Amino acid sequence: MPLKVIVVGAGIAGLSAAIGLSRKGHEVEVYERRVIGARDEGRAGIALGPNCDRVLQEWGMLEGMPSISHDVGKISLGSSADGSIVLVDLNKRGHSWWGQRQAFKEYFRDHAIKAGAKVFDGARMVKVNLGKPSITLDNGREVNGDFIVAADGANSRIRQTLFPDFKPTIQEMATFQIMLPLEQVENDSLLRTLRLDKHVNIVVSPGRSIFMCPTPHQHVFDLQFTDHEYSFSEDPNPGKTNETLTNLTWMKQRWHDFGPAVKKALDSANSAFKWRFTEVKGVPRWSSTNGKVVLMGDAVHAQTPYAGQGSAMGMESGALLAELLAHSEPGDNLSHQLAIFEKIRRPRCELAQEMSLVNGEIWAIHDAKAIRTRNEMWKHANDPGYEEAQPDMKAKFGSPQFTKWMDKYDVFQVARDEMNRARL
Repeated sequence: MPLKVIVVGAGIAGLSAAIGLSRKGHEVEVYERRVIGARDEGRAGIALGPNCDRVLQEWGMLEGMPSISHDVGKISLGSSADGSIVLVDLNKRGHSWWGQRQAFKEYFRDHAIKAGAKVFDGARMVKVNLGKPSITLDNGREVNGDFIVAADGANSRIRQTLFPDFKPTIQEMATFQIMLPLEQVENDSLLRTLRLDKHVNIVVSPGRSIFMCPTPHQHVFDLQFTDHEYSFSEDPNPGKTNETLTNLTWMKQRWHDFGPAVKKALDSANSAFKWRFTEVKGVPRWSSTNGKVVLMGDAVHAQTPYAGQGSAMGMESGALLAELLAHSEPGDNLSHQLAIFEKIRRPRCELAQEMSLVNGEIWAIHDAKAIRTRNEMWKHANDPGYEEAQPDMKAKFGSPQFTKWMDKYDVFQVARDEMNRARL
């Protein structure tokens, strides 16, 4: 008899859990507080790296990815002072999908429904009962189930219920996202210099960076201006982690040394979406003691964006959870499976978080000698060795061994190996 699973949150993590669990025959209902397309950041670009290919292929989703996103192929790393330093070839590592957040979410939502899940938008959870388990929606309706997947984001209400004293870390860093019509960029000789075909273009400077990439399917050119030193004291609205800004004077001053094309991009924009980074790390445990609730995605491992692994980690978690609960039935005590879930996922997610922070520090360094060392290191980013490297999670960040461990991770094989050891 299948489990009735309540998934709270329809981001990539929650929808991945819905797809995986539905494919295993469980009865899945997803509750999302937002209405599709209602928020500005849904238009911003996000990445799904090479480690997502294995899951997408297993779920029959890989073939359709080019219809909503594109494989960036290469990344230009450079600085405002030195220009492009290296064009890193990503093709040997697998696909690096880039597209709008909302496009990915709608694609995953469609596949969750195709797999048998029911998805309810505009359904805000206001209370969770850990014992039944059940959730109560803002219209007063109570939804009962056998198991709850809490994929309700960095400010998870369910996590707050489980661990009232735990607080996420609000970083003194923020991204300001602007989006220009792609046609405008292509038809302007100056703005066109910011676009490197379909590749990612990263330009850094002490304390600041810009991440640029077109999203051709949505006809948008995405620019993400990151202030790595955005203190609360200089933020006019320090209490707001997300907001739309219409006065871009401060941004123009902060990025004044990035050249005339960047200046024109800022002059062309009507608004920017502020996203102050939240990191969630060190949650006491990832599930309830009664085995009826599990936390996943940003609720337990929200990270800074410098590694492009936030959504991928949530996707992997959804896939693993489905494998571990494949044969579970109502009334089963799931505590053992959830302990294995945390044992497998916590170390990988925490390494991804640490790698992202290290990348951000490297981008934003001030010391002249350290900058020269970084630039020299970047020049050798295409050195051979990746194909022959053995995956190693203990290797140095950026090494072929660690990169291959991130890229070629097979969550399904990991699940099989662990279940064989545990005799599940």
